[in-house]
Amino acid sequence: MTTPITPPSPPVRRLRSLLTHHRSAFAALCALVGIGVGLAAVLFQYLIAAVSRLATGYADYGATLGAPHGATGWHPAFVIAAPAIAGLICGVAINRYSPFARGHGVPEVMLAVRRKGGVIPGRVAIVKIIATALTIGGGGPVGKEGPIVQVGAAIGSFFGQKLKLSTRQLTLLCGAGAAGGIAATFNTPLAGAVFTLELILVSFTAETIGMVVIASVSGAVIAHLILGDTQVVSIPAVLLESTTDLWWVALVGLVAGLAGIAFSRSIYLVDDAMNLAYRGPEWARPAVGGLLVGLGLVAVPAMYGDVTATLHRVLTGQFDAAMIALLLVMQILLAALVIAMGGSGGVFGPTLFVGATTGALLASAFAPFAASSLTTFAVIGMGAAFAAAARAPLTSVLIIVEMTGQYALILPMMLAVGLATGLSAFLTRYTIYTTKLVRRGDVLDDPVEQTLLGRVRAEGLMGREPAVIGEALSIRDAAAVIRESGSTAVPVVAPDGTYLGTLGALGIAAAREDGIDPHRPVTDIALAREAVNRREFASVVLRTLVDAGIEGIAVVDDDGKLVGWVAQRDLVGRIYRQQRRALQQAESASSWGSRMSTRLAKYRRHRDSLEAHERKRP
Repeated sequence: MTTPITPPSPPVRRLRSLLTHHRSAFAALCALVGIGVGLAAVLFQYLIAAVSRLATGYADYGATLGAPHGATGWHPAFVIAAPAIAGLICGVAINRYSPFARGHGVPEVMLAVRRKGGVIPGRVAIVKIIATALTIGGGGPVGKEGPIVQVGAAIGSFFGQKLKLSTRQLTLLCGAGAAGGIAATFNTPLAGAVFTLELILVSFTAETIGMVVIASVSGAVIAHLILGDTQVVSIPAVLLESTTDLWWVALVGLVAGLAGIAFSRSIYLVDDAMNLAYRGPEWARPAVGGLLVGLGLVAVPAMYGDVTATLHRVLTGQFDAAMIALLLVMQILLAALVIAMGGSGGVFGPTLFVGATTGALLASAFAPFAASSLTTFAVIGMGAAFAAAARAPLTSVLIIVEMTGQYALILPMMLAVGLATGLSAFLTRYTIYTTKLVRRGDVLDDPVEQTLLGRVRAEGLMGREPAVIGEALSIRDAAAVIRESGSTAVPVVAPDGTYLGTLGALGIAAAREDGIDPHRPVTDIALAREAVNRREFASVVLRTLVDAGIEGIAVVDDDGKLVGWVAQRDLVGRIYRQQRRALQQAESASSWGSRMSTRLAKYRRHRDSLEAHERKRP
């Protein structure tokens, strides 16, 4: 029994109408979403610090480089247990309350926005914040970006679903929430907006940019008011000391790009390996992964949880080359383990760390030949690695510059990012985000979906139940059935429902011209045999209709029995309805001034018509 759809209440209908026809009202809603997501991002930061303090006695244990527990004095080996316990709680919460919250978040949002109309369950936001705080605070060296994008999109989707907004507005609210989350978490309002436009919405229209920027700014302002206005990675200002160093910049861009691609591949290689090795319940999977991560943290405690402090040391040259190489390997391995084993965390932070360590290693190698500092090349490596992994060049340049405050490095950063993006496009087909979806069978960019009929199957195109002619019916009676049906073609079936062919008005006319006895059965004249299986796509239906040259086409099952009929008028009607909806959306998206002009024009035409009618009256 299907649950009846509850119509929106009158206040909701009025508010929905206001949001649909007035952009200023929708902009206010985007600002509200940005504020809500900004508060969620602040809570997210506090929760990570709280879990870390509970597990280690420090808000950032990685900065201690392996101290005993800050509260109990336990031996540093306690870090073996911390990720395992956090992973157990995380696994139970995700499997019990929201499996959608598993993983790094961005692929799920991309799928929801582009394929599911922006519908994301509201509970995802709660479960994702808690699960990620447990994962990172418990020692998992993964990022905050994916989770906060999913949390922000879920909050935006929650508002849109409650107000029963259109699909277009719902997806835009998801993007607004994602932008607000990035801006508030990393203090990057410009990059937060561009991240959403480039990766989530894949749209750069004036309306989309405006709404996303409003939400991004709102989220960033809330974070500034509560957490302060500071860079996530605060390092001294650096410059590209010589234009000849651009050759080294190009090298860093290419090599860091390869490192970003390698990190992307490692996640899914480790995932495949763990799928083969692990046979336990899904809820325990993050705990097992946490135990393995804990063993790695005993060896390299600097990789515990949020590795911002360790990243700062890398950027400022506080580690030697051997230690940097070890950190690079451990970041790739531990982050891949956390994500592959079902933990909750993003890939943005680890990718930046991979790029920074790669750039620092290269800078150490060619230090005698380059005028610029290690910090310069490490910062550039961050942007190049993310550009290659995510194939988002605009975001890569802006977010690194905003996070570090190194605005003087925009030019070399653009060079490195451009090379890394080109290398990624040459070597790989999918990004660090889309690979997950493709492996799962989900496709984001399907050209067929952009057509009017998309990937609708034949059974979805069937109209009302057709008139049917039995094989024993006479030609004369069949002609009467066709006349009464209002169609020019009708399917002919056997007593058991098997489709035999299609009888058209032209076939009957030809039989009369040939002098065939009208009392003979319809099977004695030529029937069109074309039919399509119920699972065939619309393209096959259209091709068959064109080739057959008849008014409709029969739809059959695997046994050849008739299940329905696709008439040309049904297809035309479907296309017309889609076109009408698109025109209505376009009209609702127009400006207030243009709508007033249209109404005034209609009023003038009506007035002129009345005046003309009055003049004709005697």
